[in-house]
Amino acid sequence: MNKSFYDFSKLKSSENKSGQNYQNTKHSQNSQSENYAQNENSQQRTRESGSQQKYQSTQNSQDTENQNQNSDSQYSQTKNIEDTINRYKDMSQDDLMSNLLNEVSKQKQQGTFDVAKLENAISSFSSFLTPQQQKNMKELLNKIK
Repeated sequence: MNKSFYDFSKLKSSENKSGQNYQNTKHSQNSQSENYAQNENSQQRTRESGSQQKYQSTQNSQDTENQNQNSDSQYSQTKNIEDTINRYKDMSQDDLMSNLLNEVSKQKQQGTFDVAKLENAISSFSSFLTPQQQKNMKELLNKIK
């Protein structure tokens, strides 16, 4: 009887250990699953963060490129104005008038001359002109119409 009790105790002890091992294994598996899920979440956040950074970097590059294009465009416009001033600055009034009438004639032939646009441009800067300059502009506009 002692032997069977002893065997039974061993068996119970073995079952307890086996149950504990099962629980430890289960706990270990749960921990591993949680670690895996946490790792996956971390990797997903890293990918999302990387995507956001790439998007931000791309957006910044596009903004810089647009700013450069605007700067280039402004420079080009300024350069064109300076070139035009330099081309006409040493001409006499008669030469200037001749060039203007030639240009107007060419634009009329091409169908690109727009009197209304010209009148709007003159009226937009006429407040910066003296009364005499305003009078001269009106006379000039009447000549080229």
